[in-house]
Amino acid sequence: MDKIEGMIQDTLKGQAITDDAAETIDYSLSDQVEELAAKGIESTVLPDYKPVVKKSVTYIVAAVVINEKGDVLMMQEAKSSCAGTWYLPAGRMEPGENIIEAAKREVLEETGIDIEPSTLLMIESAQGQWYRFDFVGTAIGGELKTVSKADAESLQAAWVPDVEQLSLRCRDILPVIERAKLFHSTHHSQPWHPAILPARKTHAKLCLRLVTIIRKKAK
Repeated sequence: MDKIEGMIQDTLKGQAITDDAAETIDYSLSDQVEELAAKGIESTVLPDYKPVVKKSVTYIVAAVVINEKGDVLMMQEAKSSCAGTWYLPAGRMEPGENIIEAAKREVLEETGIDIEPSTLLMIESAQGQWYRFDFVGTAIGGELKTVSKADAESLQAAWVPDVEQLSLRCRDILPVIERAKLFHSTHHSQPWHPAILPARKTHAKLCLRLVTIIRKKAK
């Protein structure tokens, strides 16, 4: 247990987990497949599954950038399936990129704004092979994309005071934006934890561990 606690502390400090992390895996993919088979359920994932970007796993990056007025940086979609709707700047990580590089690239391509990610806000997962890394970032330069610069990435970008007034591609970003605003407003006064960014480390496994954190109220 001490080793697991140490790994959690390192993760919260933004440090990479050591190579012997496999020793702490108490419920492996092989265990899951075996348990499902015992129940007569066929697993959709092979026991020797390895995450390979854009082949066997999808990593999405998204960024919530809030200016000094409290406006949120949004982009208008150019894809034919959702053209004209609005969304956070987001997209797929490319092979060879790290998560932070991908977040910076996507925001620049879709909004024209250069950002510096300040913290990893949350990670969302679906079906074990799709992950979205949501960042809070700060604008440090660039020029807001206008309709005259529309391309396949986006039609335009805007600083938006009330996101819910837009025609959104999907409302799944609303909870993310609310969390980002909460982080933005409380980070300097009552932070739960220091800003955290992903540590760079190659990996051949996806290790997930549920951690419940309870903050005690000061007397």
